[in-house]
Amino acid sequence: MTEKYVTAKISEVLPNPHRASICGGILHPEKVDVLKASMQKNGVWDGWPVRRNKDGRLEMVGSTHRQKAVRDIFGRDYVLRFQLVDYDDAEMLRGMIDENLAGAESKNLPVREQADYVTTVRDYLAKNPTCCNLTKRHEHGDLDCLQTFLGESWTIVRISTLLDIDLLAPGLGVSSDLKPSNVERLVKFPKAAQLEIAKVAGEDLGKRQLLRLLKATENDRKTVAQSSGKERDRAEKKLVEKVSQLAKRAVEQKKNPHLGLETVKVKFPSTMTKEEVVMAFFSLLSYEALKLAWKAQAAIYHPDRPNGDATKAATLNELWTRIRKLYGKDSTN
Repeated sequence: MTEKYVTAKISEVLPNPHRASICGGILHPEKVDVLKASMQKNGVWDGWPVRRNKDGRLEMVGSTHRQKAVRDIFGRDYVLRFQLVDYDDAEMLRGMIDENLAGAESKNLPVREQADYVTTVRDYLAKNPTCCNLTKRHEHGDLDCLQTFLGESWTIVRISTLLDIDLLAPGLGVSSDLKPSNVERLVKFPKAAQLEIAKVAGEDLGKRQLLRLLKATENDRKTVAQSSGKERDRAEKKLVEKVSQLAKRAVEQKKNPHLGLETVKVKFPSTMTKEEVVMAFFSLLSYEALKLAWKAQAAIYHPDRPNGDATKAATLNELWTRIRKLYGKDSTN
């Protein structure tokens, strides 16, 4: 591979030819703003890698967000020195991925965007099998093929999950922290149910709310999968309605965590003593909660502890024995 440098106006350099496959080529405004702030403070670093395409035009390996930041600050005619590299299409694809997905921060990208990178590689390898480095017999574009191209840092689980996300209805899979297990569950839902979740919730549906929704409708989803004909249609309609109700409720509860809790005002006499307040509190605890409190305090009072108190430990155990009898429990409970 030969390397040299070339100068050109920032507007004369084209983006990576594979960049259009990633979220339609759309950039992250917040990332551009961070780069602009850095450039205004420290200046612009040159040496971005570019190649000449078949038409003689310059194409960037990566740096698309940096190009936008430079144009916003210095204008289209800003001249920069670039590193000219002799990359083929496969190397351009790998270079773009290495720049955007090599570090740990790549997992903070929306998973839809991560999925676009993986599906772009899959489709490219399927059409260009000679670019695959896997020696064993396989189907080009399968999981092993993808991992070999992407590198060992890409686990099979991560690749598989991102491919599954590509099967989800539009509007889902936007969170960067979706767990593989949740993605697998979502993919199994009928597309109508997926669309309902996306329509009602979209990005407003947090990870915890999504997990609760998936668990609450798991049996309904299985019923749909095991049905056929009109019975399946009815089961799917019921599932979609349930998903809609739960999704709306989840979004409302995320915005207002106290939603659904009845507001009940309880008044206590201001003259209550500390002992009376403590007694009132403990009277509301279940037997299991009282047992946990006894165990925790008994460990603190145990004579073998540095600040233990044998008298208090004996008193606590005697009181617990009486409480146990009042609840009708034997020594094993």
